[in-house]
Amino acid sequence: MGLFSCLAARPWDKVFTIRLDRHMKPKGILRTLIILTILSSNIACDQISKNIARQTIDDNEQIGLINSYLTLTKVENTGAFLSVGHNLPSPIKSLLLTVLPLVVLGLALV
Repeated sequence: MGLFSCLAARPWDKVFTIRLDRHMKPKGILRTLIILTILSSNIACDQISKNIARQTIDDNEQIGLINSYLTLTKVENTGAFLSVGHNLPSPIKSLLLTVLPLVVLGLALV
């Protein structure tokens, strides 16, 4: 059985299984490396573009594109998804939005 598998009533109903073992086939290693490369590139591009925007665009500045048919406005989200937790004190926000998810992920891997 893999490290993580989708719950199903019958074994052949499994949607997916991720196996992590020492004897991974070269095809599996290549696939894993490609996925990790795509994820890392996506995260890097996201962080680089955010850094450029923070340095070059003022808060609430609007940039018109395509004859102002499309307008981009710089805003900062200090919370999580849909600004959840934006008004919490900083230590509590750090705990809830950083430490707690890491603990949950760590427990899920055990």
